[in-house]
Amino acid sequence: MEKDHFNPVILAVDDNKHDLYVLGNILSSRNYEVALASTGADALKLVRSINPDVILLDIIMPGLDGYEICKQIKMEPKFADTAIIFLTAKTDPDDIVKGFQSGAVDYVSKPFRPVELLTRIDTHVKKRQAEKELRETQEFYKTILEDQTELICRSSIDGRLTYVNMAYCRYFEKSQEELIGRSFLPSMPDEDGVQLKKHLKSLDYSNKIGVFEHRVRTSNGDLRWLCWSNRALFDSDNNLTGFQSVGQDITDRKQKEQLFSSMTDQSPFPICIIEPDGTYFYLNNKFTELLGYTLDDIPNGREWFKKAYPDPNHRAEAVSSWLSEIKAFKVREVRPHQFPVTCKNGAIHHIIFRPVTLDDGRQFITLEDITERLNAEKIIIESEKKYRELTESLPQAVFETDVQGKLIYCNQVAFDIFGYTWDDLINGLNALDMIAPDERERALQNMHSRLRGEEIGSSEYNALRKDVTIFPVIIYSNPITQDGRIVGLNGIAIDNSDRKKREEELLTLQKLESIGLLAGGIAHDFNNILTGVLGRLSLLKKHPESTDKIIHELNEIESAALNANRIAQQFITFSKGGEPIKSISKLEEFVHEPIELALRNSNITVRYSIREDLLPVEIDKGQICQVIYNLIKNAIEAVPQDGVITITCQNRIQTDDKDSDGDELSSKRYVRMSVQDQGTGIPNEHLLKIFDPYFTTKKKHHGLGLACAHSIIRNHNGNITVDTELNKGSTFHVYLPAITRCITASKEVITDLKIARRRILVMDDEDYIRDLLSEMLQVLNCEVMLTNDGYEAIEQYKIAKWSGQPFDAVIMDLVVPGSIGGKESIDSLIELDPNINVIVSSGYCDDPIMANFREYGFVDVLPKPYKLEELSRVLNKVFLPAN
Repeated sequence: MEKDHFNPVILAVDDNKHDLYVLGNILSSRNYEVALASTGADALKLVRSINPDVILLDIIMPGLDGYEICKQIKMEPKFADTAIIFLTAKTDPDDIVKGFQSGAVDYVSKPFRPVELLTRIDTHVKKRQAEKELRETQEFYKTILEDQTELICRSSIDGRLTYVNMAYCRYFEKSQEELIGRSFLPSMPDEDGVQLKKHLKSLDYSNKIGVFEHRVRTSNGDLRWLCWSNRALFDSDNNLTGFQSVGQDITDRKQKEQLFSSMTDQSPFPICIIEPDGTYFYLNNKFTELLGYTLDDIPNGREWFKKAYPDPNHRAEAVSSWLSEIKAFKVREVRPHQFPVTCKNGAIHHIIFRPVTLDDGRQFITLEDITERLNAEKIIIESEKKYRELTESLPQAVFETDVQGKLIYCNQVAFDIFGYTWDDLINGLNALDMIAPDERERALQNMHSRLRGEEIGSSEYNALRKDVTIFPVIIYSNPITQDGRIVGLNGIAIDNSDRKKREEELLTLQKLESIGLLAGGIAHDFNNILTGVLGRLSLLKKHPESTDKIIHELNEIESAALNANRIAQQFITFSKGGEPIKSISKLEEFVHEPIELALRNSNITVRYSIREDLLPVEIDKGQICQVIYNLIKNAIEAVPQDGVITITCQNRIQTDDKDSDGDELSSKRYVRMSVQDQGTGIPNEHLLKIFDPYFTTKKKHHGLGLACAHSIIRNHNGNITVDTELNKGSTFHVYLPAITRCITASKEVITDLKIARRRILVMDDEDYIRDLLSEMLQVLNCEVMLTNDGYEAIEQYKIAKWSGQPFDAVIMDLVVPGSIGGKESIDSLIELDPNINVIVSSGYCDDPIMANFREYGFVDVLPKPYKLEELSRVLNKVFLPAN
């Protein structure tokens, strides 16, 4: 009967029912359909009824042995290609040869590793399926090719069909009326269309004919290959008038060419093929991946031995061994041998070579890297020696039991925790004796589950000491196997007395993380809204009818919006770390701005001590302003209403990984800003918590300020520390790595926001942001095109470029819900125009793309929210001649 199943069917034949049961479990774990037989007669019946994909066959069987079963199966044409793998304890080379001669495709010795067996089964299943598909494909295309002739068509210069023959119509399942006048380009992938255009452009009067292969998509969506002989057509004045093409379907050829490479490249083993004269004919990807060599490196055996065995003595030994084996080889005979091989990168791998001489004299060789296995065996031997020492040094209780639960080993910690001695263990101490009586039944059930190989994870119990005191423990256990059998359990027992407290702390942290994620999402939406607010304000301030009074009020509104933006940035920094968008700045140029904002409506006096020669720093100016603002707010809350805060900025030099004050830093030179207050100081019990999220000692405060400052400075590879003394005040020190390389940058002040006339493409999913950007760009003397998502932006850019009116720049939102944004569109745009100017914009200021935009193909970044001035600055920067 024909199989109607989806999963491959594996028939396992073995007279040992235990082995058969184990095989069934192993095969079922891979979602194979499994059939089992314990006699040759049953096996032959099952083969004829289920037509298995792979047969695992033992050799030593009552009645019919494995060799005879294999021969009888192979005698039937229907099962000639069924993959038979001998799975047997017979390892004599003659037995292996006999197995292959009887028709088997593989030979696995018992005992075996399940992963090795499954890998080999997978390989043969895939090979059989591929061979079946190839046969079906060949038959399919043979039928088609017998019923049709070559495809013939003519097309105009712009690619529109002017003539197609009936074979062309049949091929594309369209009538002549449907095809004439239409372009042939939509039937092929875009990249093939681009290459075809280049090919046709290469044809001229002196080079009229060319051959081109490309893919086409048929009516059912399949991709197929066509090969065309294209001729350029000219009029009497030698002007190009169109093209005439004769084509044929070459899908079958392409698939055959790719089939061998596909099958071998999917092999889990490295493979090479050597010609009879010693020339290396083929290496699969696994070969190069393992050893590093390509055909250019080892074109022949001489070069192989020279590179793989650089030591002359070792090389002579390897050559001698190979030559003696080659003389003894028989066709299709496998003779594995092992050598240490030097890879291209100098590493040495231990390889098992399995060469097979083919009928045409070539050698087909599979390689198996056993380096890790040899190293593992060595490590196991060493581990056995160190195992007892290690377990004795562990802080947890370590134990081993037999299948009845009797303890056969405990480390000293176990004795200390449970109060027992070696004498108790020698006298037959059982692990269940160390569990509280009311939980022993559950412990026994769990022990039986683990002995059956089931996964149950950790188990929590109330444990019983020898002095009958009860305490909580967590027990992890694993089966101990010998010769494939589970003979006991080993594991660790952990005193769980403090766990409840840790769980409560973890729950608190998880709640904080959830709040942080929510805050980050809200902050993103908030930034989008603030973009509309700040953008409109900047437009109003530029309006010719805005009076000084109106501009003053607009400035106040803008200040409030900027303060809201700082809160949004604070949420983002707290929720995800706030990836900084860095540029080179000088601290003294902006340090006063956040301080003055924080001091509004306050009687606090600020004293400055700022060196004029401060080194520049590479920072996210907005985030550092947020740090300064939070530190000033923290200082204001610590001092009286008429108190004094001192701001000090100076260069520092690190010596022996510490600066002169003993603070460890990652840079040799840095700028230190100190904020000193005359407050009450910080108690010792609070000192280690001041940078923790939500820690605060003040009512109506959220405890995010110092946590955000700490996160920002760490993301700038800096440090933040505090010196404090009760009743005398505190000083917070912020360290930022200094830029010591030569910087030649001029500070440009833009007085006229307008730029030279440019065409700008805008993509944003928010209507109000698109409209705002349109108005702002028009104020800046730009021509604007608006799009909703990445698909529309790509299409508009393509149309503009083809029409001869390309865009000078593109401003793209990073993420578009439900569609593609700048993140997904940038590669397609760069493919259209490698010199494209794409500016990324987003309210997700913590996204790595915003901080490292150039690495993703963007030329600049415009974080939300922004004003007209920021938009003008970014565009001027993009359009500078130096760029």
